[in-house]
Amino acid sequence: MDLPTLDAVIETLQTLAEVDAIDPDAKVAELGVDSLDLLEWSYTIEDDYGVEIQDAVLDAIEPDDTLRIVYDKVMVVLAEKLAAKA
Repeated sequence: MDLPTLDAVIETLQTLAEVDAIDPDAKVAELGVDSLDLLEWSYTIEDDYGVEIQDAVLDAIEPDDTLRIVYDKVMVVLAEKLAAKA
């Protein structure tokens, strides 16, 4: 199973946060996306891929992180989880 692309993540977050556009290089704190939106996004990934994203990954997200950085952090964990399931 392929990992979601950054564009797919942006589209999902735009829908969840009800915003028109999200810049992947903007800081999370500036996106109009709150912690509940990120949590809901993580649940969507968990449901879509059948793996649990550790709370530690979400807790490690800093306000100065960009969406691209958050995406990279989550995709590392997701890739590891999927490899372990294979």
